[in-house]
Amino acid sequence: MDRINLWFVRASLVYFLVGTFLGLLIAVHPSFTGQFRTAHVHLNLAGFMTMMIFGVGHHIFPRFTGRPLYSPRLVTATFWLGNAGVLGLTLGFILNIPGVLILFAVVAFLAVAAFVGNLLSTLAGPAPTGMGCGAAPAQLISINPRPPMGR
Repeated sequence: MDRINLWFVRASLVYFLVGTFLGLLIAVHPSFTGQFRTAHVHLNLAGFMTMMIFGVGHHIFPRFTGRPLYSPRLVTATFWLGNAGVLGLTLGFILNIPGVLILFAVVAFLAVAAFVGNLLSTLAGPAPTGMGCGAAPAQLISINPRPPMGR
């Protein structure tokens, strides 16, 4: 796995740990509801899930399509924009500052747009030749139409 994709996964796991810990604090101290609950959900969904999707997606997509990623620079941009978006929105939720929320919602959107644009541009690239490592997932799995009968 490329170094940048490992950083996506690492960041994802940190967000998962912090988001879950914030959930624990909410359970132990019911006064931590409201904006803390929103921050907890955001860290787990946008932080953990989205960063994991970004990291694994950038890693697996070229292998499934047989095409190199259109732009490694967009991968780096996605990493920094995505993390800035997660952290900025989390802070905005906790501090309840509308201007911060708007700014970092735009930053988070730019991260998603960079990710989607990079993958769509990768698909628009030249078709792969031969099987190599770029075999489609269905081509990598041998399916036996008649499974063995139990004895």
